[in-house]
Amino acid sequence: MHITFDFDGTIAKTTEFHRIGWKKTLEFLCIDKTLEEFLPYEKGALGRFDSYEKIKNSIMSNPNTYKLLCSKFGETNPFLNSYKIMDIKEGFTVSEILNQSHLELVSYLATNFMLLLDNLVELKATVGVLSSSRKLIVSSYLSAVHLTDYFKYILGEEDLYNSENCLLDKPNRYGGKVIKEHIGTLPNFYIGDNDTDKHFARNIGVKYLHLDYSQDSTQIVDNIYEAKNM
Repeated sequence: MHITFDFDGTIAKTTEFHRIGWKKTLEFLCIDKTLEEFLPYEKGALGRFDSYEKIKNSIMSNPNTYKLLCSKFGETNPFLNSYKIMDIKEGFTVSEILNQSHLELVSYLATNFMLLLDNLVELKATVGVLSSSRKLIVSSYLSAVHLTDYFKYILGEEDLYNSENCLLDKPNRYGGKVIKEHIGTLPNFYIGDNDTDKHFARNIGVKYLHLDYSQDSTQIVDNIYEAKNM
């Protein structure tokens, strides 16, 4: 059995870390925009925190800000400047995660998630992560809570670029190709917490199971048995 998890909002409640990362990034770059303006609430999207659309529509759309960034980075290519912004945000986000105590980070995990992972080990399941967030953010968190060894692979935003350097994020089916390249097969289940994850599972032709961090994650085991026997 092969199971792939989403990360943000599914395995852990990470909103705070992403928002602090972006707040510090805006301050570092001297961008005259509040966090609330840059990351307004989006029902069902949970912020899409590592979204280049937000950078393009919010930061790059302002001529003065764009000029400032071109001068700061010594680069006029909007994509390359967006990537540099994402690098800065990644650094601040990872730093915020690593500044937390182990106990605090565990408190952000989905309810009973460690028990769920132990149950999946008993089922001899191959377990991985495919997230729209940067891989270093995901792996830093999982390493800090000592869960890395449970996962066969951790895939992030960096893995969702095709050979033409085009980002093909969920729900694009490209993520299924990436998983298959790493493990040899598609997963039997993709576990996520929103419509984007549900559409992604449908697009790659695998079963979707819903889980958000506030639920008892061990219920997934029963859902897996039910789905397998349907």
